[in-house]
Amino acid sequence: LSSKIGLGYNQADPVCISFGSPCPAPPKFLTIPLHISGNLGKGKRMFEIGVGGTFFTGNENKKMKLYPIVGYRLQPIESKKFTFRIFTNLFNPAEFFNYDNILLSPVGISLGISF
Repeated sequence: LSSKIGLGYNQADPVCISFGSPCPAPPKFLTIPLHISGNLGKGKRMFEIGVGGTFFTGNENKKMKLYPIVGYRLQPIESKKFTFRIFTNLFNPAEFFNYDNILLSPVGISLGISF
């Protein structure tokens, strides 16, 4: 079993063509990604399956939506060893957040040291 919670901050870059009037301030938002997954396998090589989600502030249409996660995890049993994870979030980013100007990657890679 594994879990994660994170924190992010960004500012959208809207296209604005102005003829004398000021452009509106670009929207700013905070993100809180999280996931929980089960890891199936023996030893340090595991298949990962679970559910994740991202909470977005500043988007009144969809505050939070869950999505499935599928991946591969190399997780040693000993501490101070190299860890590796590659996964995919199976969703359509345009439909997920209803933001046209935010690029979300459906594939992720994690590297680290176990403790």
